[in-house]
Amino acid sequence: MHDGDESRGLSTTTGQVGDAVAGKAAWDGACSRCHGARESDAKNAAKIMEAIRKNEGGMGSLAGTVTQTMANNIATYMMYGLSSTPSTVLTSQTISFTTPGNQTLGVLPAALNANATSSLAVTIASATPTVCSVNGTSLTLNAAGTCTLSASQAGNASYSAAPSVSYSFTVASATGVVLPAQIISFANPGAQTLGVAPAALVASSDASLSVSLALSTPSVCSVSGSTLTLVAAGTCTVTANQAGDSAYAAAATVSHSFVVTDPAPVRPVASAATGKTLYASSSCSGCHGAVPASLNVLNGANAPTLIRSAINNVPMMSSYSGLTDQNLADLAAYLATPAI
Repeated sequence: MHDGDESRGLSTTTGQVGDAVAGKAAWDGACSRCHGARESDAKNAAKIMEAIRKNEGGMGSLAGTVTQTMANNIATYMMYGLSSTPSTVLTSQTISFTTPGNQTLGVLPAALNANATSSLAVTIASATPTVCSVNGTSLTLNAAGTCTLSASQAGNASYSAAPSVSYSFTVASATGVVLPAQIISFANPGAQTLGVAPAALVASSDASLSVSLALSTPSVCSVSGSTLTLVAAGTCTVTANQAGDSAYAAAATVSHSFVVTDPAPVRPVASAATGKTLYASSSCSGCHGAVPASLNVLNGANAPTLIRSAINNVPMMSSYSGLTDQNLADLAAYLATPAI
């Protein structure tokens, strides 16, 4: 769900708001494990279903789980949370894009024709620039092979983004020769965790030509050959390309987006005995007395975060700011079992 900007507002297939409570339940049950608590693109129900249909980021596994109604509910929850919702939403739109059909080098193609039901301008782009390129509605043929075009409309304050429409067609040489097509197989690496080395990326062409990998999210990840390096939490997008040669046409690119998350925090294993020693050596009893003690010290039993808050906010405890999370876990364990 990463085509276009859905930050402008909610879009459902019915034109009405869904059930935010049901949407939260559906999101938590089917989506949050990979996407986290919220995902801005999920405000558009049509884009949710399109991402599932295209298996973006492995979302194809939800095809038997997420229904259109669930997508409308999820979109409503992503837009408004569980707060009150307005009665109107963005109007959906669709694209009509006429395929130009097979082409021949040296023969000027007709202008491309793509329109949206919203009357907003449609953008046409080429996924195979070595074979064909687009400028506005003008198609330029660059080499024999397979040309793949995609029409998109990002929406505005009144209309939601339209599902994209794509066509592929052959471009023959001036002598009528069409280079054989090739297909890239690129395995989605799936969700990743910082600190855990990813497996090598696997991409190949059925023409046995070398496939190159590139990315558009360098702040989150980087790639060198088949080696993926995780840089920061976020969404990583990797694209596989094969430009073709004298025997094969360029392949359509294949992209995968996946989530990179921070590792789960490691909780210290607390030792009450160590905490007892630390309580004595840190002169805690000078103010709080021997445990069981006064001045609310027992509130820290099994509550290291409360002890840290006291250190940060009570001036006379600021001298203990150097205590580590392990120290605080040990102290909290001792306060919970003062009889040891």
